[in-house]
Amino acid sequence: MFRLTVRTLFIIWFFIFFAFVLRDAVASNTASIIIETRILDSDPFSGMKSTQTITMDFNERTKNYSFSNSYKTGTTDFFGIKLKSVRDKFVLSNQSVNTKTDSLRFSVKGETASGVRIVPHINYQFDFSFNRGVWTVKGCHDSYPAYKINFLIHATNRTVVLYEFKHKSLRLLNLFGTCDKVANARKKLG
Repeated sequence: MFRLTVRTLFIIWFFIFFAFVLRDAVASNTASIIIETRILDSDPFSGMKSTQTITMDFNERTKNYSFSNSYKTGTTDFFGIKLKSVRDKFVLSNQSVNTKTDSLRFSVKGETASGVRIVPHINYQFDFSFNRGVWTVKGCHDSYPAYKINFLIHATNRTVVLYEFKHKSLRLLNLFGTCDKVANARKKLG
């Protein structure tokens, strides 16, 4: 005859609880697009200037997508003084998802400037689409600094470079103007 002890009840409860937690963890697919602007080490004031992260979360069970937008900015070392960025504006817009075709679209704009007030701002705008396993990135940015766009799959911690632009040395004047470099890239995931 089978006796239910406290220990047996606890083990049953634990496995039921674990099954629900595991089901929700597997049912949720999270990935991010990470846009980084950086002055390369060969130039003065080098380092990360901004990172905008667009996180996409898709729940298999509920068929719901959610998007979030976050950013962080770096500092500029101006003759030993660390200056924070100013004029920060990072926007996510035009999010759309088609669950029947497993495709999505969204747009981003980013703007930041060094605490060295005489330096113009860094800006970019990109349109992203994902369809049938292919990411497409279209848009534009300044010719300075460097730009890198990564796609990060959280479950596997796998990162894929979708777009990369490395600036030429000492081209700080290329910050003047807007969108003088066209970005057009396609990357098939596989």
